[in-house]
Amino acid sequence: MAHTVLQARKLIKQAELKKSIYGIGFMKRYDLGIIKAKENFLKLKKSKKLGNLLFARFYNYSKKPEFTPPPHQRPSESRKKRLNIWPSWPEWVPNNYRKSYAWFLNVASHGINLMHYFFQDKLHLDKVSLSLNGSISASFKHENSLISFEFSNSNSGVWMEGIEFIYEKGRLVIDIPCPMNIRGVSEVILHENIKSTKFRIIETQQKWMFDNQAKGFINAILGKEKVLTSGDDGLRDIKCIENIWKRGLSI
Repeated sequence: MAHTVLQARKLIKQAELKKSIYGIGFMKRYDLGIIKAKENFLKLKKSKKLGNLLFARFYNYSKKPEFTPPPHQRPSESRKKRLNIWPSWPEWVPNNYRKSYAWFLNVASHGINLMHYFFQDKLHLDKVSLSLNGSISASFKHENSLISFEFSNSNSGVWMEGIEFIYEKGRLVIDIPCPMNIRGVSEVILHENIKSTKFRIIETQQKWMFDNQAKGFINAILGKEKVLTSGDDGLRDIKCIENIWKRGLSI
């Protein structure tokens, strides 16, 4: 969406003035596995089938996609003119952390957006640890639960990203695929220990998240549905990212 809160606010204002549909490109909300996971998350919250939520973990340790982008063609006019671009970080980020901040914003913002997809505004930042190598660990509080957000850059050759919800009597596990995998859909597994220990894989359709996102935006233009991440949602994500970094840098 933008690199800073100030930039994001300017974009939202312009969209409002022009009465434009403003959707932010967080394609993972269009992953059918993620959508199914949220449905089950909300059911578990209401039914208390597995008891209370104790802990949740959002993580991404991936540096490079394990799949190359599918064949695509850019419009011939897209490279003829270069516009002035905004800075990729707020002014208060120290020089030796600026590349790490820009990378975090580019990649980890998807995970921050998913945290808000599940918990909305009910997250309170608690502690942050960060290092010059780009690794960050942030902890949040949500009602009586703890939420962990972990980010690092490992060029291991495989995509390592996911979400875990830990309950008193089970857990909900989401394994998120590399976004460049056109056949990739998040695998969702529900583990429970009520009368016996068992698990089941929640079935989802095999549809690429980027394809779903493109169709979703077209439907939003046609008035058939709303975008899954609005400008205000994107602003909330960037505010959270800036707060994480301010806390980590002790600003």
